[in-house]
Amino acid sequence: MSRSSENVTKTFLLVCPDCKKTYPLTVTCEPDFMCLNDGDRILCTPCGTARRAAEQLRHAANQMLQRINAAGIPPEFRNYDPERGNPAMLEWIASNSEKNILLMSEVNTGKTRALCKVLLDAVKSGIHCRYADFVDLSSEYSGAKKESTTAAQRVLKRILRNYDILFVDDIDKQKLTETTGELLYKIFNAVYSGTARCRIWATMNHSGVEFMKRFENADQGAAVLSRIERMMTDARFAVKHF
Repeated sequence: MSRSSENVTKTFLLVCPDCKKTYPLTVTCEPDFMCLNDGDRILCTPCGTARRAAEQLRHAANQMLQRINAAGIPPEFRNYDPERGNPAMLEWIASNSEKNILLMSEVNTGKTRALCKVLLDAVKSGIHCRYADFVDLSSEYSGAKKESTTAAQRVLKRILRNYDILFVDDIDKQKLTETTGELLYKIFNAVYSGTARCRIWATMNHSGVEFMKRFENADQGAAVLSRIERMMTDARFAVKHF
């Protein structure tokens, strides 16, 4: 039995499931493919466009959240509250964001909050960033060092070269052992020598002599300070005491 190949045109009254309005839709096709019925629930053009736009926004928001989560920014520092922040500190960070940054001040002065605000803005703009507490980095490096020197080198390389900005928080929160002091020196030395792919942002609570006292090996502390001071002279390191 032959099938008619002549197209037919028919107008159906459809109902949009979103706006609930009835609207006409005219279809031209072969009779056997005419599968619509009056009252079918199909999105109207405006609602279909709006739904696709909403889906695109949700997709973009999910991607952004994935990047923020991958950056490791703590949830408590993802919403900047100006009343709890330090405007002068935030302004200084923003003006030096293209450099390596070291913030020094006592605890609870807003260092981490302000740096995370600028770091979050960088993530949103597509820059590959990572937040890390130095205690966590030290634990990762120390564990690898116990395994082998090669394993420790791999960890250090990944820490330094997989990001555009590495924010290392509280570098002197705990006393620095021989191993953790070695890690901190290698990070700063990589920045100093130019072998590091990333910029380093860091916070500390002590300066000068007090910072040196945090090191088990005083020579490591002196070496770290030396690297920072040399980079300050050629404007590669922005250091501020608040």
